[in-house]
Amino acid sequence: MESVRMIRRKIVKGDIEKKIATAGIVSTEFCRDITKIYKPEYIQVDYIRMVLDWVFEYFDEYKKAPERQIQDMFMVEKDEMKQEQAELVETFLSRISKEHEEKETFNHQYAYDQAERYFRKRSLQLLFERGLGLLIKNKVDEAENSISTFGKVSKIVGNWVDPLDPEVVDDFLKEEKDVLFRFFGVVGDLVNDLERSHLASFMAPMKRMKSWCLQETGIQALSSKLSVLDISLEMSLNMMKERRYRRIAGYSGKKKKLTFPVFDCLLNQDGTCNKSIRVGDTNLLIKVKGEEKILGYFDPDRKYTPCTECRGKEDYEIATWWTLSDEMNVNDKQVKDKIQRFTKLYGQRLKLVSYPAFSASIDDIERELDNLEYMEGFVPDVIVIDYADILAITDKQLSERGRIDDIWKRLKGMAASRHCLVVTASQSNRGSIEKRSLSQKDAAEDIRKMAHVDVMISINQTEKEKRRSEGRLGIIAHRHKHFDNRQVRILQQLEVGIPFLDSEWN
Repeated sequence: MESVRMIRRKIVKGDIEKKIATAGIVSTEFCRDITKIYKPEYIQVDYIRMVLDWVFEYFDEYKKAPERQIQDMFMVEKDEMKQEQAELVETFLSRISKEHEEKETFNHQYAYDQAERYFRKRSLQLLFERGLGLLIKNKVDEAENSISTFGKVSKIVGNWVDPLDPEVVDDFLKEEKDVLFRFFGVVGDLVNDLERSHLASFMAPMKRMKSWCLQETGIQALSSKLSVLDISLEMSLNMMKERRYRRIAGYSGKKKKLTFPVFDCLLNQDGTCNKSIRVGDTNLLIKVKGEEKILGYFDPDRKYTPCTECRGKEDYEIATWWTLSDEMNVNDKQVKDKIQRFTKLYGQRLKLVSYPAFSASIDDIERELDNLEYMEGFVPDVIVIDYADILAITDKQLSERGRIDDIWKRLKGMAASRHCLVVTASQSNRGSIEKRSLSQKDAAEDIRKMAHVDVMISINQTEKEKRRSEGRLGIIAHRHKHFDNRQVRILQQLEVGIPFLDSEWN
């Protein structure tokens, strides 16, 4: 029993209270919310309580988290501290500095939830300890009174809110939207900002870029200096690594020049553009029996230059052509250097997990998240799951439709409870395979998944578009913005793992 108590004590002291202090140091939002429920007696570790005293002292005066200034506060107090405590504080602050010096986002809502649960637990512990002590002394009336005291604590840390309270209104007006990132280019205009607690998904028929789009979501989140957990239920770990190395390092594994699609203007291709800013003077299209025909296929020796001088203007008519690019990375050293440069820019914020299809449930993913947080202090801002429809279930009594509905409900719950963005994919039904563009009616198995997502992005691609390395993205469900039938044309080079090479309104 004593050993169990020691383990529990070690977990509490070594983990939760340090996380609370860390959140206070790096997040103004956390400080703003936690000061309403914090009491020094909730913290059991002396030096952590001391650090939090500095945090709230700074916040009270400057209305923001101390961040790097905590080191200055420590230096002022250091000489008055016991050597052992000073060493503990110094080690703790050094670790925080190393972990958060380049981190641009912090999941303050998740940290607040953890702190709130811990404070409720500590208030109960203190209540029981005080009550038991009073009962041992036969002070029954005082023991009963302590219960009413706990009621006041419970009210402070409760989940309810009075929306008409002036302080609540003021906090709401000051609070910024918790935007995580936005896709590059016009794809970002189509999808809009992606925020914490959102559940987003791509939908497409089989073998139609779903995994590539999910991978790209993770890469673009990393490029925004967000922490990403990338989970595959289809690929091996080695395949996951290879695809991401190709995308980050820009290599195909083949010692050859690659063809990249580029945007062009139809008026440049058929020669009807007479503007002085037109690039080149060679045409691609001619009239044959009243119809426009391309003069042959792409030939790198053809003296033709695509033109996008008017891109974004009314008289620009979207078209595509190709260009030849030299393979940038053909040996291991070049690949390693490119990956190292990416890491130096954006940090090591990616974790990959692979499960066989239908073998992992949401419970397994939740356990993985808990393990990563406890063992490595890794709390993802974005969770990518490839893909939801092939997750396993724990309730064997559910029908297939019930299974799908339960999975999507729980994924939305995961996004909300962990205050992160969850991105996944769904396979559309058999009837959608030959369709040019998908709609809500093409959802496979259970259309109720549309009710659970914040945004559903359709991936549309005909066989001709596939051969031309093109595709189209559309919105078929969005909880937070008006959407219509407009689509974005995307160009891709999947040999180097880029599904959104460029994008333009179709």
